[in-house]
Amino acid sequence: MSLEEYDAKKIAFLKKIDLSVDEIIKIERNTVGQEENDDWKKFRKQRLTASNFGKVCKLRPTTSRANTIKYILYDIFQGSSSTRYGIENESIARNAFQKTIKEKIELAGLLFIRINPISQQVLMG
Repeated sequence: MSLEEYDAKKIAFLKKIDLSVDEIIKIERNTVGQEENDDWKKFRKQRLTASNFGKVCKLRPTTSRANTIKYILYDIFQGSSSTRYGIENESIARNAFQKTIKEKIELAGLLFIRINPISQQVLMG
């Protein structure tokens, strides 16, 4: 791919994922439920999440860039015993915490923060 083609594709992609404040609010409301929510998966896939951003920033010179990109784009991670435990017990922990603080916890969907024109949005939640 030529540099011009790459730049054109990059600009088209950045325009596609550029969101207005109203769109960000709508996506947040429509993506409550995380893993059980297809929209959550779709919108999360299009962005560099906070956890993946950390992986990219900490890459060592010997780390395969191709494998890192595959991991990010194709979500190779299938979960671990710890993440499965967290998913299975999240509602129990949330209910116990709500009783402790005597407040209702409102679930949130994906959260976006616009930070600069290069990265467009950084996924925060």
